[in-house]
Amino acid sequence: MQIAAHGIPYVVVVQSDLLDALATRMTIPLATVEFADKSPDKLCPIVIVNGQRLRALAHYTARYPHAACVKSWVMLRHMQAR
Repeated sequence: MQIAAHGIPYVVVVQSDLLDALATRMTIPLATVEFADKSPDKLCPIVIVNGQRLRALAHYTARYPHAACVKSWVMLRHMQAR
């Protein structure tokens, strides 16, 4: 059995900048394809971050305290829906 710490290298903030005043951020974990091998394709799209194929686990969307967010961010803005 794998633990989440080994299969979820990133968490992406999906909250609009309009809500920056809130103390939390809406997030989606990005899991390795191997860790999330049984996830439904339509609900959990593949994204590529730093050359690594990951699944966005939309069904695990959750709020996360802004104060706990780390300083290093990977910008995925170029991947947002138009």
